[in-house]
Amino acid sequence: MKVKKFTHLIIATSAFLLTINLANPVQALDCGWQELFSPILRGNTERQRQSHLGKLSDIEQINQIYIEVLGREVDFSGIVTWTKELDRYRTICDIRRDIAYSREAEAAINQMYQEVLGRNVDKKNLEIWKNVLAKGTSLYRIRLYLEKYREEIEKKSQQNQS
Repeated sequence: MKVKKFTHLIIATSAFLLTINLANPVQALDCGWQELFSPILRGNTERQRQSHLGKLSDIEQINQIYIEVLGREVDFSGIVTWTKELDRYRTICDIRRDIAYSREAEAAINQMYQEVLGRNVDKKNLEIWKNVLAKGTSLYRIRLYLEKYREEIEKKSQQNQS
């Protein structure tokens, strides 16, 4: 009797979680605080980590990181690579940090500098922006900041010419 009730509880819980998962958009975690709670949030047993629902959530989070940090969706090899890292008990924040410090992220930051400011990013600012990406900011927000910075420079230049 207990097994039957437990099975019904699992099915009901799974249906509820699936409904939540599909109804709510995925939001990237704030990697500044999430590291403190990662053992709690990730689940403590291999069985919990191997659930289909958990894998789907992991893939969605990895895709969100790719969009925010690299400006594109994750490809198949990225899914394989990073889900294997999660199976090795690395956290989503570990993965975000690795992606933010990748050559592809450096190229994306430099490309943005060229588009917005008309120059390459210097080493100091590159390190700052990689760190900011690793902590949870998106390329989009960095672009907004750079555009505002460019506007401030243009205003000062116009004021000096007057």
